Amino acid sequence: VILTSGTSEIIIKHLISQIESGTMPIGSKLESERELAKVLQVSRSSLREAIRQLNVLGYLEDRKSVV
Repeated sequence: VILTSGTSEIIIKHLISQIESGTMPIGSKLESERELAKVLQVSRSSLREAIRQLNVLGYLEDRKSVV
């Protein structure tokens, strides 16, 4: 069971829509947390929660860059 706040649920639906429509291609890198929050006009904490849930759902995955 995934529990989300109202704002993070809206962010999740928005990002899933972008992924499924191809607007955000599979394998592409998200903008920085700060930029994405600014573009979506949401708090960074709501965005972090949405990203965490999208990871759990399998829509996103963490990739640590190797330098």
